[in-house]
Amino acid sequence: MQSPQPEKSKPPVKTDQRGRILGIGGVFFKSANRDQMREWYSKHLGLADKGQGVMLPWREHDDPQKEHVTVWTLFPASTKYFDPSPAPFMINYIVDDMDALLDRLKQEGVKIDPKRMDESYGRFAWIYDLDGNKIELWQPLPAKPQSTFHCTYSIGLNSQSGRGAAPLRPSSARRKKLPHPSLVAAQHAAPVFKNAGS
Repeated sequence: MQSPQPEKSKPPVKTDQRGRILGIGGVFFKSANRDQMREWYSKHLGLADKGQGVMLPWREHDDPQKEHVTVWTLFPASTKYFDPSPAPFMINYIVDDMDALLDRLKQEGVKIDPKRMDESYGRFAWIYDLDGNKIELWQPLPAKPQSTFHCTYSIGLNSQSGRGAAPLRPSSARRKKLPHPSLVAAQHAAPVFKNAGS
C-alpha cells in the first residue's frame, strides 16, 4: 500500500524571517500518579520536580547572549489546560514575533485557537497540529538592558489544592542569580499552574 503523497509543501521558514520558533519554552504532560512520576524522573533522569517544575536553562544558537529556560512539569490527569486536545502532553514554543507567526499560520490554513493571553511576562496563543494536539506559543517580553536579578523563585502547585503559584520573592538565605529571560520563564509557569487543577 502506498502512502498518500503530501500536498505541495511550502519552503521551510527562513531563519532570518520574523515569526519563527526560537526554542522550547515548556514541556507539560499529564499523569495520574504525579508523585510517583516525579520520583521516577528525579531518580532516573535527574529532573527533580518537587511540585515547582524543573527549569532547564539554555542559550540561543544564533545569539548566545540570549538565555532562556525550558520549564518541564507534570500536570494532574484531570487538568483541563490541554483541552480540547486529547493528548496527555503539550509543548510550549518560544516565538520571536507572535503576530507574524500567527498571520503566516492563518494563511497556511493552520487551526488557531481564538483565545489569547497577554501577561506581564509575555504573550500567549495556541494552535493545533494535524492530530489535534494543542501547542502553546509564547512570545516573552523583550529583556531589559542590564537586568540580572538576584532572587529565588518558588512556583508550583499548592500540595493541598493542586492549584496556585507562589510569588517570586527575594531571599537572603539562598540567592540564585537569574538572568531576566530565566526569571520570565519561571513566571511563565504561574498561569499554567493556576489552571492545572481545573
